[in-house]
Amino acid sequence: MSFRGLASLVAPLFALMAGSALAQTADPGGDHPPPPRAAPLKPVEMTEELPPPREGVIVFGGNRDLGLEIVKELVAKGEKVTVMVRPSSDKTELEKLGVTLVEGDAMNPELAAKAAASAYYKAAISTLGGKPAPDGEPVDFEGNKNVIDGAAAAKIPRFVLVTTIGTGNSYSAAPLFARFVLRKILPLKEKAEEHLKASGMKYTIIRPGGLLKRPPEGKAVLTEDASKFGWIIRADLGKLVADAVYDEAAANKVYSAYDTTRDSFFSGLFERLDENKKEKEDAKK
Repeated sequence: MSFRGLASLVAPLFALMAGSALAQTADPGGDHPPPPRAAPLKPVEMTEELPPPREGVIVFGGNRDLGLEIVKELVAKGEKVTVMVRPSSDKTELEKLGVTLVEGDAMNPELAAKAAASAYYKAAISTLGGKPAPDGEPVDFEGNKNVIDGAAAAKIPRFVLVTTIGTGNSYSAAPLFARFVLRKILPLKEKAEEHLKASGMKYTIIRPGGLLKRPPEGKAVLTEDASKFGWIIRADLGKLVADAVYDEAAANKVYSAYDTTRDSFFSGLFERLDENKKEKEDAKK
């Protein structure tokens, strides 16, 4: 048989097979499912670069007294700690601890915001207050307002603020003498608390009573009972504040902090007077 004759026999067979395949494709109820079709290619969508993970804590007012005790506790926990300091601040103890220092000024909104945005922090702590700024202006509200605004602008999710018993609904818990001495400061601290609550950040407000400088004893507690008052050792308070950074149950809470063994105003006052006397004697040596 010639090639042309063979082709004339095979061609109808191929036509029949092709027709059967088309019929199966067109008939969804056939015995065989239609062959899969490749999905059309889509352009690759570029996603935004993810921000770095938040880590570390920035402390405002961390170069002395209570703030320094908080920094020590955070360092002991292995935390990355940054402290905002003025150029004129004594940095000796902070340098010994090996923390990061960033220059700033709580009374300057731009510098406070720059410090808050100097890294991608997961939390901020402020102990500002008690002593006026170099120009004599109280930092209890204005300074705290500036660092709160800076932290909110930097989208820091958590802020811990230390004020004092006698602020807000704890006013009647403070001894009359303390209310008199702090009569100009308590309203400023209350404004700072309210400003933080309205910031949108998760907040924890801790109000201690009178502060003592002796070694830690581990007897300090936090309570939501605003009627409580007591004295508290700075180092013990520092631990309570540092722990609050990691405690989700403390979010959006206001606490009073005191030592349950020092809930008498006069007993704590005598201890404080003894400390003052010893400090003066040591200064003369």
